[in-house]
Amino acid sequence: MRPLSPEEVMDKARRAITQQHGDPSNRGHLMGFFKIQFGLFRGQTFRWVAENSLGYASYLVAVMKRDPTGGNKDSTEHALNKGCFKEYVELFLSGRIVIAMKEEQYAAKTPQHAASSQHLTTTEHAAPTQQVSTSQHASSSSLRSLLVGKNVENQSLTNEMKRLVSPNKTKSCKQTFIG
Repeated sequence: MRPLSPEEVMDKARRAITQQHGDPSNRGHLMGFFKIQFGLFRGQTFRWVAENSLGYASYLVAVMKRDPTGGNKDSTEHALNKGCFKEYVELFLSGRIVIAMKEEQYAAKTPQHAASSQHLTTTEHAAPTQQVSTSQHASSSSLRSLLVGKNVENQSLTNEMKRLVSPNKTKSCKQTFIG
């Protein structure tokens, strides 16, 4: 299935937003109606993916941030759609927080990345347009504390948070149909 051109994506989004009496002049609202042209949820709207699979959406954005060129294998349509998707997910505080958590998970798994990566401050994750310099690195424990307002050591909360922000593991076709 070939990806839609950016013009086709925009036209379909404008028609959908008009049918739902939305505001087509609001870029964030309009982008919510863009259809994703790649990945597991191809054909779903950006809004649907962000609302129903924030962990997967944030994982994709974190990967895009690590490799903005997509390994130079993306078509122009895919590259533009990915850029819009990244912009859309980063519009929301919850998206930025989960992206930061995904980046931290990646950094923890790859020591060479952790040593060379630039540590973002808590305020950079929360408001990229109004950054205030602090020396505090936003760790997953400090992000967890946002959930309840204090530093949490509760293992069940940690497991629940991981479950909510991680993409679901699916069975392969072979496992599903053969047993």
